[in-house]
Amino acid sequence: MRLDPAELDPGRDPARDLDAHVNARWREATVRPADRAAWDSFSILQAHTEQVLAGLAQAASEDRDAVGAARAVGRVWRAGLDLDARERAGLAPLRPRLEAIAALRTPDEVAAFIDDAHAAGEDLLWRPAVAPDPEAPARPLLGLHPARLTLPDRDDLLDPARRGQRRRRLARAHLRGLLLRAGLCRDQARAQAAAALDLDAALAAALPSPRERDVAAFHQPLSWTDAARRLAPWRLAPCLAAAGVAPPARLSLAVPGFHARAAGLLRERPVEAWRAWLRARLLDLHARHLDADLRARYQRFHGRALRGRARPPEWRQVLEDLDLDLGDALSELYVARAVDGGLRPRMQAVFDGLRTAFLARIDAARWLGERGRRHARAKIAGMRAALVAPECWPDWHGFDTGNDGYAGLLAEARRRARTRLLQRLAAGVGAAWDMPAHRVNARYDPARNRIVVPAALLQPPFLDGVDPAALYGGIGAVMAHEMTHALDDQGRRFDAAGRLAEDAWDASDRAAFDARLAALRAAFEGRGLGDGLRLDGALIAGELVADFGGLAIAHDALRAVLRAGGAGDAERAAADRRFFIAWAVLWRQCLSVEERRLRASVDPHPPAALRADAPARALPAFAAAFGGDAGTGAGLGVW
Repeated sequence: MRLDPAELDPGRDPARDLDAHVNARWREATVRPADRAAWDSFSILQAHTEQVLAGLAQAASEDRDAVGAARAVGRVWRAGLDLDARERAGLAPLRPRLEAIAALRTPDEVAAFIDDAHAAGEDLLWRPAVAPDPEAPARPLLGLHPARLTLPDRDDLLDPARRGQRRRRLARAHLRGLLLRAGLCRDQARAQAAAALDLDAALAAALPSPRERDVAAFHQPLSWTDAARRLAPWRLAPCLAAAGVAPPARLSLAVPGFHARAAGLLRERPVEAWRAWLRARLLDLHARHLDADLRARYQRFHGRALRGRARPPEWRQVLEDLDLDLGDALSELYVARAVDGGLRPRMQAVFDGLRTAFLARIDAARWLGERGRRHARAKIAGMRAALVAPECWPDWHGFDTGNDGYAGLLAEARRRARTRLLQRLAAGVGAAWDMPAHRVNARYDPARNRIVVPAALLQPPFLDGVDPAALYGGIGAVMAHEMTHALDDQGRRFDAAGRLAEDAWDASDRAAFDARLAALRAAFEGRGLGDGLRLDGALIAGELVADFGGLAIAHDALRAVLRAGGAGDAERAAADRRFFIAWAVLWRQCLSVEERRLRASVDPHPPAALRADAPARALPAFAAAFGGDAGTGAGLGVW
């Protein structure tokens, strides 16, 4: 998606509202596709990438000599699009496990069933992660994080207000329909759906709010013996043994209260309630993989009701499954066939320029004391960039050894992915990406002090042409945004090696940082978003720091390039205007009503229109570029 100059609205003054000047005409002319909850620069580029991926998967499915990743992707793609076979199978792929649930009689049997699911890569209660240990980054650490529940917003399971009641009603109806399909009578289905959602709510009560941002709270290391005692009656050793891994010396219970609550509920609630929860959970997790009726039920709830999204075409649902369960294999095909080999050195040069600009900003930060400055400089100077794609790929040979149909192939993919993940405990975490190369996104990884920028993001409008203003206003600003997370309210607590370093800053440095962050939050706290929604400053605090700091750093890097090229005043002013316009284009967006409400509750990112306008307005160069009092927000921001 490239900017059409005709989309710029001369009737809307960029000095007063940059977002409206750049994006209002686009919004007025754009109809959000019914099968997309969001239609914006990211999702439009992702839709383009999905077309490329679908072509690669189709070609792989037609290549009878394909091996490795191509064979795995092609086999799953072919089975997923064999809708007649999936219709004939119906619920058969789940029947043995549903029968096993019906046979559970004791809490220990319930725990053993959940243990087996976790070993197979199915996240019923928690999901494992293996990452560098925040206390010793060279050492891998296993963390157990709560799994997602039926509703994506924990407050919807707990909130007595009208919105929460409505969401719970929808969830109960959804689960009741799935249980009816599984053969329960109406009264049984109604009772078990209510019991399942009630257990969900009891688990959700132990989850932290998305507004709680204390990173140390999610690092709770315990010895293996202590962790095993706290997790009882669940057992991790068999899960590790299935992956050929010995129990580690220690692990982290990312949210200890959740694990304690789950163990308590297993003792307190009757086995019948746990059978209902497992039955409903299993059906909800797998409905999307089964016959047309179950797929439609899944999409009506998770798509239409929760996100305002119509059912996508079948090929896209299969592609989503491939992304979830064979993401590495899909990325390997994408990078081999669709990615320019010259991208990595070009992006490395951009990263190097941004790092130089960030270091200069740290040096110029008068509010920062010497100890905090040394920490910040060391962290940014030592930061690395993982660009385009991983250097090596998993081995997919031997994946398709049987003919278990679509659900069976996905189950095998999940089992393999879980085994590879746990084997990092023995092999080390290395340079694992944890983000597919075909994902239109980027991230900062505090444990490795690096940014990760996948290949799919390196396309228009993020990377477009050779104009340095568009380059730094686009992908440069996105990369600088991720770099700034290294020194946001949570990232600054890690040192350059990825260790949690609570004492890295003096109290005066911390107080000065907190004051600047408080001013940034206060500028937007409670701002109306329409439909009765309000901006939550605590939720978006870290992203505000990264937006404001990232755009400032990217602009500094652009100015350095222009100076090196001998640009004059007029050329610099024109480049500044193109820079701010390129930034604003990234945040054009149309959302469904349901998606907007969900994001206001759980998304730590500010609304798109605010992102387009406010960070730009904070820079003095914005006023110079567009005139008037454009820089009324000057001085906001931490970096």
